[in-house]
Amino acid sequence: MAAWGKFVYAIVSTAGSYPVSANAYSSSMGVGYCDIAITQLCGYSCGFSSNDIDFTTAELPATCGEKINFTNKLITCENSLTKWKWKFPGAVPSESSDANPVNIHYPNSGIYLVTLIVSTPCGDDSITKEISISGPILKNETGIKEQKCDGLIIDAGNIGGTYNWSTGEHTQSIIASKSGAYSVTVTKDFFCVRTDTIQVPDQDGGNMLFIPNSFTPNNDGLNDVFLPTGTDISEFNMKIYTRWGQLIFESKSATNGWDGFVEGKRAQNDVYVCRIHYVSLCTDTEERDIISHVLVDK
Repeated sequence: MAAWGKFVYAIVSTAGSYPVSANAYSSSMGVGYCDIAITQLCGYSCGFSSNDIDFTTAELPATCGEKINFTNKLITCENSLTKWKWKFPGAVPSESSDANPVNIHYPNSGIYLVTLIVSTPCGDDSITKEISISGPILKNETGIKEQKCDGLIIDAGNIGGTYNWSTGEHTQSIIASKSGAYSVTVTKDFFCVRTDTIQVPDQDGGNMLFIPNSFTPNNDGLNDVFLPTGTDISEFNMKIYTRWGQLIFESKSATNGWDGFVEGKRAQNDVYVCRIHYVSLCTDTEERDIISHVLVDK
């Protein structure tokens, strides 16, 4: 038993019946009285451990931007003295004092820790769990889409998103008139976010022919063929040589690139010499000859 002002209280750790006795006292008014109030503290026992604390959510596994509701499994009375503190690193919001937080969302995919701290008259304890957020819905689709006379068209993909380029532009595609790194942040469904960066190399003769410096002929559907691109090419001849000067591939069509094979066998990982002769609308019918290098990287 403990005294608190004019009140005497006791905390019990388990449910049951307990005898209560009180002695009346006299006030200055000569009236004897005694108030007895019983407050129920339930849902935990003194000395409880983290085994008594748990939480669930029906929305897992979830994707980025999806709203998640958390439910604690510790049963408490309506007017109990329990306090809650939730921590959601990487989420919005990142904290909550509600018993059962709702509408928590994660902007990016990954593995996140969720911590629930429970404070009661008996003490504090906590539990931490991992949750998995899949996705993101957005993909790394940023790439060079087309060559124009005034530069390369870079497309961020992910149709229907909101775009924020390092150039300050906000369209899905932009024209890169200079070499260098171009980054874009794409936001979709208000919460899913993806940032991607593409390196634009030097282009011949003021953005008239784009020549990749490497490709990966491994049949994964990505960058499998070496093929320079330009605008309105009327003449085209490309020859590929080994570092010792051996001709291993030739193309006379601007739509026919090198697949990385030599006499039916995949070329070795190495740097090869590329010689191109072409005429395009951007050159005003002037013939151009370029010598470049390409890395085969399987």
